[in-house]
Amino acid sequence: MRAPEVGDYLEHVADLIGEIGGEFVADPLIRLNELQRTGYLQLAVHFHDGSRFSVKLLAFGPGDYPDWLAWRIHYMDSTHRAIFRYDTPRHLPGSPNFPSHKHVGDTVVDHARPSVADIIREVREHLYPAAS
Repeated sequence: MRAPEVGDYLEHVADLIGEIGGEFVADPLIRLNELQRTGYLQLAVHFHDGSRFSVKLLAFGPGDYPDWLAWRIHYMDSTHRAIFRYDTPRHLPGSPNFPSHKHVGDTVVDHARPSVADIIREVREHLYPAAS
């Protein structure tokens, strides 16, 4: 089995996010730089409850699996209040997972890079609390 190309991987990530049940604001944007073997994904989804989920992800690949170089994954409620955000700006220098961290409301905490499955599960838990 061949390693996924970074473009295939980013399309797959967009498809998985689309399965959460919201509506894309616009078609997901994927840009590839074949020379550097990188790909960039940008998308935004609105949900039935007025919440919004957005992703900006820079990945490198192929390899065993494309690796994330930088990301901003943001979920906010209908009043634009942050529910959570995973990103990589240089907060918390010296933390074990630097530069990866998570914002929960107004609090910044050290956090390892989440998986796509973890992110989708977290969004679903907020969207459909009775099903959790």
